[in-house]
This record gives sequence, C-alpha cells and structure tokens, in this order.
Amino acid sequence: MAITNLNVRVDYLIVQCGYVERLIPQMERIKEVAFAVKPLCLYGSGEVIEEWTGEYDYGILKHAEKHKSSVVVKVNGNINTALQFVSDLMDYDHCAMFRWFCLFKFEIIETPQGNICRMLFDTESG
Repeated sequence: MAITNLNVRVDYLIVQCGYVERLIPQMERIKEVAFAVKPLCLYGSGEVIEEWTGEYDYGILKHAEKHKSSVVVKVNGNINTALQFVSDLMDYDHCAMFRWFCLFKFEIIETPQGNICRMLFDTESG
C-alpha cells in the first residue's frame, strides 16, 4: 500500500532494529510510558525471545524477517502513533545504529489481522 495519508489505521507495528534482547530489562518502563501501543513480544531467529501479553499472533510474526530481531507491538492509532513509539524506543539506546537515518524500508501490509506497519532499520555496524 502506498502511504499517501498519515491517518492510515495501524493495528500492529514491527520494528526490526537488532539487539532487542537488550530491551528486556527496560520493558516494564517501556510499557508504562507507551502511548496508544501495547508491546507484545520480542522476536528473532524465527522465535519469540520474550513475550509480555500472550496476545501475539504468528500470522503477524510471519511478516518479521527471521534473521533480524524485532519489537512487535499492538497499535491503537495511525502511522503517527507508530512513528512516535519508534522515536521513544530510540531513546533507550539499546543499539547505537538504531536511528532514523538507518531506516531503509517502511511499509504497510494489509492482512486479515489488520494493517501492519513494518519498519526495517539497517543497524549492522561495520
């Protein structure tokens, strides 16, 4: 889907950014301050690394690349809501290269479960 309107409904957000296991100690804080999103799980290497709600769906996770670790969240909002969560997540500094200038793919995927906003960041150093 071409993104021509920032008010497009987003039901799930997959942020593929690397080093997400470093966020595990911070997840309670992230859940407390998250606005209009509900962190569901950390995903990587084809499996759930850490889960918080038991509400994730493998129909959603199949859209995360298996070789990249991801944060998967339920979103109650639009693209702006998703962008705000990613900006907040960057403040945790879990990955030195997790910055907007490393975003190389941004897409909305329409699925039976809802719209998935997927952001892929090139966080490989060197």
